[in-house]
Amino acid sequence: MNFVALIWFLLALAVLVLVFGIRYLRNKENMALIERNIDISQTPKSSRFLLTFGIISISIALGFLFGMILSRFVDRENFKILTFLISILFCGGAGLIICSYVGTKKSNN
Repeated sequence: MNFVALIWFLLALAVLVLVFGIRYLRNKENMALIERNIDISQTPKSSRFLLTFGIISISIALGFLFGMILSRFVDRENFKILTFLISILFCGGAGLIICSYVGTKKSNN
């Protein structure tokens, strides 16, 4: 399999999972509000979604960048792909941790 095709496939898969996850969590939140008999149209829309999306997008982009840099230092093709994927997952996870920290700090204020 071509390395560039694999990267595009993983990028499309990551976007699909991100969109599905956001829609799933929003639906779950709306269902919880409905169970508590709270009108959904009167709840304020938070800007936390945009903050979360921005932080995760930047962290995945940094993962791509680090993966491209680190894959230049690896000789074998299989390890290049593994290095690339690990750096993307690591930076994505770091972005989620940052989102969690910023979200709790923002909700405390």
